Amino acid sequence: MGTLTETEDVGSDSEYWQGRVVDPTGTFYAYAGQYQPEAANSLRKIETPAYVAVVGKPRSYETDEGDTNVAVRPESINLVEETIRDRWVVDAAEKTIDRLQSFDAETNDYAQLAREEYGGAISAYQEGAIAALESLDTADEPADEDTGESEASLGTEADQP
Repeated sequence: MGTLTETEDVGSDSEYWQGRVVDPTGTFYAYAGQYQPEAANSLRKIETPAYVAVVGKPRSYETDEGDTNVAVRPESINLVEETIRDRWVVDAAEKTIDRLQSFDAETNDYAQLAREEYGGAISAYQEGAIAALESLDTADEPADEDTGESEASLGTEADQP
């Protein structure tokens, strides 16, 4: 789930839609054409920006510059309300934190396989989950009239060590 920020027909001979979706962890793209008619129809009709739930198959690819991009071959794209999107962010972040807490357990066979495949550095995932939760807290706070920033983004005395 995330915010559909852009849609564009990028096909040359037939419709092939690209949708840009942003969530607290970053940006991913959804591509749909003749073999994903429901998703292509959604990308054609949804006015951006809009909160959406995307169901599909992910794939990642490396760019010429060495960056990794993630794309989804969507089966469906549906509009959702902000409260649903926020609840999904909270659930996903909490479950990620739970999985990371059990990552170091020596009896966790799946964690061992993940360490062998991806390495043992999990701090980026912890930071991403926490940032996702904080993004919701920041969005709920009123902006400072002078700077336009919320108190959460500015920090408070209670936040200082």
